[in-house]
Amino acid sequence: MKNKDEVHVDACRLFFEQRIVAAINAELSSKIDSIYLESTLNDQNDRHVIKEINFLTDPIGTATKWKMDMEIKKATYGRIQKVIRNDLAPNWRTRMSLVVASDDSFHWKVHGDVQYSRAYFYSGFDRKDETKFGVNSIKARCEFRTVDTADVRIIEIFSSESESLIIVIPLRKKLSSEFLKKVKADNLKTWITKIQTEAERKVGTVSCFFPDMF
Repeated sequence: MKNKDEVHVDACRLFFEQRIVAAINAELSSKIDSIYLESTLNDQNDRHVIKEINFLTDPIGTATKWKMDMEIKKATYGRIQKVIRNDLAPNWRTRMSLVVASDDSFHWKVHGDVQYSRAYFYSGFDRKDETKFGVNSIKARCEFRTVDTADVRIIEIFSSESESLIIVIPLRKKLSSEFLKKVKADNLKTWITKIQTEAERKVGTVSCFFPDMF
């Protein structure tokens, strides 16, 4: 779970019921830390993959959940605030809990200023009022490439030379659960290979739309 850089962060914690009789083996803990402990900007001595926590004293797990969330928040520069669902908090019966978190947010590389605005988006091919809703629009000049197949349009936008985002847009069918069920690993491999071998990089204006929740 080593952090790849400051953009992509990972964290891993293995919580054990706190024990009075014997402490966690320091050599084993150190070896696990050397493999799985994330690197942070402010190194702290109390950071370890294996952590003791007192499940038994928290019947419904509210305080335990908060402690686990805070541990992950600290390990991910505050990027991941919560990792455990309220209805799945570990209660007094818990003896061990593995928590793994990852933030691989895509950071869009653009040229010049970004234009923000409000726009309408239709959830279907037929532009009916009942399928229309408001979204946030982001427009910017960027490097991209695109190619069409018989069924989909593939668009690739870039974050860096080693990272890009592949967007697949259906051309003949609505974007639905039925369409997604038919998208297999072989399809994705074919589409990615096609855009990387047949399409040229261009610089142009691209608009992206996000619901209000973003």
